[in-house]
Amino acid sequence: MNRNAIERAIVLLVATAIAVVVALTIRPTSPDNPAQLAVLNDIVAGRAVGYTPFFIGYVAFAGFLIRWFGVQAVVWTQAALYVLIVLLSFETLCALDLDRRAAAAGALAVAIYPTITFTITRIHDTGPSCFLISAFA
Repeated sequence: MNRNAIERAIVLLVATAIAVVVALTIRPTSPDNPAQLAVLNDIVAGRAVGYTPFFIGYVAFAGFLIRWFGVQAVVWTQAALYVLIVLLSFETLCALDLDRRAAAAGALAVAIYPTITFTITRIHDTGPSCFLISAFA
């Protein structure tokens, strides 16, 4: 087994362990914005949403997940995104020709960054936004 696979496996295991612990121990929270919460409640209840002054993509995604599978589906989806963010960070640092241990340390620093870690249980678009920024930046 090559060293790259070992560091990748370590980063993946640590990120998965952190995601599972956060998802199982912290209670999910709703959006802070009352307008987003109202739209989320309308989607979950199956009511039509006419107009919103904000982008509805994530709220609709979360609303449909909650409606069809429950709140835990949103939490586990965001946990999976969190693991992908950490893994993508590792791969990006490796692509920049950083030492594998330094790349693993950088990815683990991303893994323990509180803003990213605690968005696993928040019904808020921070997790998906961080993933898209890291994927396309």
